[in-house]
Amino acid sequence: MFLELRTSGHRDGHIERVLRKKRNSQTVVKYVKSEATIDFVQDIAPSEPTTAPEEPLEPPQTHFWWFAPSDYTTTIMNMPDVAVARILEYLDFKEIFTLRKVNHGFRGFIDHSYPSLNLTNLHISATPQRIIMVYNLTTHVEYQLDRYGCIVIQDAKKTFVEGSSFLETFLEDLEYVLSRQKGILEALQLEWRTQSLILTPWDEQVNSIFNAFQQFLGARKKPLRVQKLLINAYTQHHVIALLRHFDPKFTKEIQIFVTCLDAREEVFELSELVELESHWNNLEQVVMRRKISQNDFHYFTKIREVSVIVQEVSLGSLVFLKETLTLSPTFRKFTLEIKCFRLPRRSLLDLYGPPNVEENERRSFYFRIPDDSMLLKMSIDPFESVLSFFRIERAELPKFAYVQN
Repeated sequence: MFLELRTSGHRDGHIERVLRKKRNSQTVVKYVKSEATIDFVQDIAPSEPTTAPEEPLEPPQTHFWWFAPSDYTTTIMNMPDVAVARILEYLDFKEIFTLRKVNHGFRGFIDHSYPSLNLTNLHISATPQRIIMVYNLTTHVEYQLDRYGCIVIQDAKKTFVEGSSFLETFLEDLEYVLSRQKGILEALQLEWRTQSLILTPWDEQVNSIFNAFQQFLGARKKPLRVQKLLINAYTQHHVIALLRHFDPKFTKEIQIFVTCLDAREEVFELSELVELESHWNNLEQVVMRRKISQNDFHYFTKIREVSVIVQEVSLGSLVFLKETLTLSPTFRKFTLEIKCFRLPRRSLLDLYGPPNVEENERRSFYFRIPDDSMLLKMSIDPFESVLSFFRIERAELPKFAYVQN
């Protein structure tokens, strides 16, 4: 039974009295807007018969649509592209690199949606059986030779890549890194190792890596910004293949090392390398652990710090270095490691007089630098077969040391 009251002839207080009188019964209040009335509908008692049964009201919703059962499981592979791209923005390089190993489709999506990297260091170490890439000195990715494909190890987790050699898998990742790198690399190090003195097969593999490097760098819209290049180079062409794609305003240091056990005893040619004048003239430090010709000394006299290896050095080359470095405004240190140390002592005494003998048994000569308060120091260590030139302050001059013009 329903009781319907019209408020057009009653006060609101009457409605409140009816509500208090029936407070123990289940009450549903419904306000129906009309032009002059508001209907009040009350369920008198559940036990009384009703002449107009009302359909039960639906209980209030206690769950939302995302808790509802689904016919499929949501994974990152079936999420909308916009959502996945948004997630990728919160991942660092290490996590992105791991996700690229999921499958080819997801790798393509990441490469398209994650356009830039800002690595600070990249170190590549390769042998005939494996290649290791180290990112920012902390993230290690290893590519191992496998009979049926390639094994990739990252964070102690192994992933098998079927149908792709370890060199192919490595080059795919290398292309991704070089094409996405936007920041300045403080150091790029390339290291090739082998335990064999027979290098022919390994030479071909290393050459293929250098060719890929040159291809990937050449495809970039802007030159790679690298401050320091450390490289085990067979020939000057290996250095040129990289250096010509670097921004010369940023490259300040080059270190070139031997490549294997035979130490590559042939002389490392520099003629084509120094033709990259915009790169070479901006260098501040050069370390050559490969032998160079003493006829190439003049290539280094404008560089701030130099360390090179030569088979031998003549007295004429020594005089050239002394005179040239004395006039160089940029020079600070020049070190020669001499494989065959044959500087005649008598000739040095005749040329420069008696040396100053230091505590470490080194013999040193001091020379004035025209129009400068600093001095040029020439130091000879016969036991280490090292000859060095330094630009020093006058305060560093030992007592009783003789200074020549």
